[in-house]
Amino acid sequence: MKSRKVRISTGDVFAVPLSTREPLYGYIRAYQDPDIAILPIISREILLNASDFADLTSYQDVLTIRKPMESGEWPRVVNIPFPNEDSAWPPPRKQVSEIRPDIRLVVSKGQLIPANVFGKFDELPPLIKLNSEALIERILELSEKFKLINIHDSK
Repeated sequence: MKSRKVRISTGDVFAVPLSTREPLYGYIRAYQDPDIAILPIISREILLNASDFADLTSYQDVLTIRKPMESGEWPRVVNIPFPNEDSAWPPPRKQVSEIRPDIRLVVSKGQLIPANVFGKFDELPPLIKLNSEALIERILELSEKFKLINIHDSK
């Protein structure tokens, strides 16, 4: 039996399994395709609910493939709508090319904009592209800075 593809909506929060040895989860929130926000929270032994995400904002924005989300491998736990259309996009980021450093582009609302048209290139964070494995590694690297919720904390 073929599993159904999960339709991802802007604002969906997914639990990212971080370990094969224990139930440990990081959390990401979907922006407009294909960007996600890494949320600064980790849970051990439980999946979090909407109240656990109150007042959380993105720790880091990355571009990633959505296959684990679409396949259901990473479970959707809640949808937290963005307050407006502009906030449903990650902040602008600069695309830095090692091959062609003379081409300076800014990624903003899904568009590539020449840096001389957009401005502020040097002050922008770089566009980070991570595959699923690299995203898990990145969440683990950042996790010591994140709030940790254990099963015992939720009772």
